[in-house]
Amino acid sequence: MNFCDNEMKDRFMEVNFAGSSILWAYNILNPAIGTSKVEIWRLAVLYLHGGMYMDDDANIGTNLEDVVLPTDKFLLGKEPYDFDDRCYTPDFPLSNHSITQRFFAPTDSNPHPAVPTLFDNKFFFNWAIFSNPGNPLLLRIMEHIVALLKAEYLNESKIKLSPLDHRGKLLMCATTFPITHAAREMIFENKQIEEMGLRVGGLYFKEYDAEMKAWNNDWRPDRWVKQIHKHRMPYLRAYAPPRAETYEGKVVQCKGQREIYLVQDKTRRAFPDFTTFTAMKFTLDDVHLVGNDVFEVIKLGLPLPYKS
Repeated sequence: MNFCDNEMKDRFMEVNFAGSSILWAYNILNPAIGTSKVEIWRLAVLYLHGGMYMDDDANIGTNLEDVVLPTDKFLLGKEPYDFDDRCYTPDFPLSNHSITQRFFAPTDSNPHPAVPTLFDNKFFFNWAIFSNPGNPLLLRIMEHIVALLKAEYLNESKIKLSPLDHRGKLLMCATTFPITHAAREMIFENKQIEEMGLRVGGLYFKEYDAEMKAWNNDWRPDRWVKQIHKHRMPYLRAYAPPRAETYEGKVVQCKGQREIYLVQDKTRRAFPDFTTFTAMKFTLDDVHLVGNDVFEVIKLGLPLPYKS
């Protein structure tokens, strides 16, 4: 059994993943968000060594010999809330749109195919994970995390974050929910299924007498999800300089302001009212929250004409 502090985690990543994209992703995360870097570290440790990861406020009451089966290669448990497509823009590989286009494309006989439901339509939690070393599912998860953080760094976010969303959604969609999404993707690909060896346990691993203190801590004002939202903490420690071209054709809103703009020809054009916004087939999911630095490089243009 190993207990690791932040310094030990950093050293592990620097020694074992030197020069890699996963080390870049680990280091680009804002260390002020206490749980952000460990989201990657736990996956990297399991990929290299295998074994069991568990949060220090969690416990499994059942003897581990009765939990892990000889045939298990990857064991995950389920959250109680339903799986949905809340996280990713349609062009990101884990979005339902992309999954449908790649694996369930419309045909003459089935013009509106539905994506099959997996894992009782639940998300996986990541406070307790069992894996063998080198599991391909862990590698796939980390690859998607790197892609998400790279897009975030380049100000080309692939995470749907509307003005009404809680800021904690960014962390969950970037490093926690990819576990469930990547498992779905690999199953739909029907590749490396045997090597992945996934077995899915019950809700909160209750069948193994599992407990996690964080279930009862959501009310605390110092919980990371509340701190991210309250202080509008940046998710990354640094971002690439913004470019107007990045936002061409997109809807933007400056953090803390009400006005919404459409970027056209490297200028931001204000919507005259919400009717025009919806008449142009936009929804709040299309709005990109940006900082003042972005507005400084996208010059103000003429307002958009009214539409109904």
